[in-house]
Amino acid sequence: MGVKGLWEEVRKVHPGRDVSLAELNAEHVESTGRPMRIAVDAAIDIYKYKFGTDHLVCVYDGPGRVAVKRGHRTTGPDYKPYTSAAASSLRSETEKTHECEYKHMVYLSKMFLGYLGIHTYDAPGEGEAECAALEKAGLVDAVMTSDGDAFVFGARTILWAQHAKDGEAMVRVFKTEDLEAAKPRLTQRIFLLVAILAGGDYSKGLRGCSPSLAFKIAEKKPKHCGLLWTLARNPSLRAAQLPKWRKCLAEDLRTSVFGQKYPSIADSLSDKSPN
Repeated sequence: MGVKGLWEEVRKVHPGRDVSLAELNAEHVESTGRPMRIAVDAAIDIYKYKFGTDHLVCVYDGPGRVAVKRGHRTTGPDYKPYTSAAASSLRSETEKTHECEYKHMVYLSKMFLGYLGIHTYDAPGEGEAECAALEKAGLVDAVMTSDGDAFVFGARTILWAQHAKDGEAMVRVFKTEDLEAAKPRLTQRIFLLVAILAGGDYSKGLRGCSPSLAFKIAEKKPKHCGLLWTLARNPSLRAAQLPKWRKCLAEDLRTSVFGQKYPSIADSLSDKSPN
């Protein structure tokens, strides 16, 4: 899922590069002397890309993930593994229900990946956030995910799985250095602002604020990105500075600086915005 409209805007400024995972890995070996290491957001079905590189680690969401995403609870009782009857005809209705539960599928996928010799890892919280952190720490070289949140979390090289071509695993490569050099440029600060204004997995955003308007705000008034970025990284400043950020943004929305006036969106900036 991720931030509304983020991928569309990314593809506008840079289409990415389609390449086989094997070729991408070969390029990395040539430039660094070692195989490419990839962190995989395990929410996507990606084990087949094992054949592109021998250095995969599939990262799963962990216990510290947010309790509610897109209005649905993500937490619940701890999963207790169980073994179903071997024949489907012998399985009870309760067992059949359990086998369709997300936690059971996660459990089975970890077992399956283990049999293939692929490492799995439970993140402290969100899987895509941990993938980005692993890349930042230099432990992996890229993040494989279709979730645009990875841009917000700071991933630098993102691989989006494509359909196989001639039997080879294909990916589309997006590098944030290309996005930062594009016109209009896209940065992590801009992605954060868009996530807050347009909404995503963690917040509905401002009522009536479309992704295109959120990107326009970032382009026309980068000061809104800068202050929000500072406050995101410095909780001690929020009580004093967030009201100023809200007031300044509301004033701009009531003018035509973004092409037209948006008084209703300005009015939706409550004392609790952003959540």
